[in-house]
Amino acid sequence: MRRISLALLLVAACTHAPQPAPSRQSEIERSNQNAQLLLDVAARFYPEQAARIGVAGIDDRVSDYLPAHTERLRAAYRQALQELQLRQKSEEDALVAQDLQILIDSAQRQVRGSELHQRLEVPYTFLARNISARCSIRRSPRSATRRRWCGFPSTPGSSRGFPR
Repeated sequence: MRRISLALLLVAACTHAPQPAPSRQSEIERSNQNAQLLLDVAARFYPEQAARIGVAGIDDRVSDYLPAHTERLRAAYRQALQELQLRQKSEEDALVAQDLQILIDSAQRQVRGSELHQRLEVPYTFLARNISARCSIRRSPRSATRRRWCGFPSTPGSSRGFPR
């Protein structure tokens, strides 16, 4: 009997978790706006990967492989990094400042990784994987322009032999 009442008490305590305070919501929104800087860079240069992690509204874009794209990518990350560092200096909330430090570290790793990639690896793009990723994103129910590319019929009801 004691075990049952203890279990019921534990379940009741877990189901009545407090909602975040309104001020906490604004902190979460600020953290989301800070993260959006790096998501925008990813969406600009690699929209297929950005769409895969949930960035919306970029279905009509393709990855940037024009000459000097790695230099432009690093410049965009450095610009976002500077903005994040400015925001960190003026941030008073400890949790948002911690999120900013995580984003700053991530941006620095992206720049450093790109530099190492360019210096140490043979330039290579696995085109088949990029096309496959683009097609799987187009087939995703989250995609607004679903079935427009990759040989899939334009109307969801017609199959013409293609997998659904």
